Amino acid sequence: MRNIITTLVVILLFTTIGLCQNTINFAYDAAGNRVSRTINLSNTKSGINGGDTEEFTFEKSEDFFTEVLAEKEIKIYPNPTRGQLRVDIMGYEDLDNNSSIQVFTTGGALLYKSNTPSQTNDINLSDKPAGLYLMVITIGSEKSTWKIIKQ
Repeated sequence: MRNIITTLVVILLFTTIGLCQNTINFAYDAAGNRVSRTINLSNTKSGINGGDTEEFTFEKSEDFFTEVLAEKEIKIYPNPTRGQLRVDIMGYEDLDNNSSIQVFTTGGALLYKSNTPSQTNDINLSDKPAGLYLMVITIGSEKSTWKIIKQ
């Protein structure tokens, strides 16, 4: 009798574990950077006997990055990009003449340059091959270098 009860408890335990599994999936780009996280939560509607499950999915996209440079918040998205890259500079109104945005290949060739950045700057890389590019943002005497991945 004791063996039967133990067997039933073990079967019931494995059945409920299978019904209650949550998963977290990560996606990575070619350089090994995590670009998204998806959380799948399983919820049973009618309990163990019904076996009817409902699945909820939450996704956190990590395709934009922010940094503060010379007291200006800079937001770059999407990265990785398929062609169109946007650079937002909060507080751009009081930028001085030494402000610029430049995009280079890894070999050092200049692909894009803007000496008059505005609040929203669109950079078109759609005609460039997939790969890694470097973007240098200069505000006054401060510089920031960003890795841009073109898919």
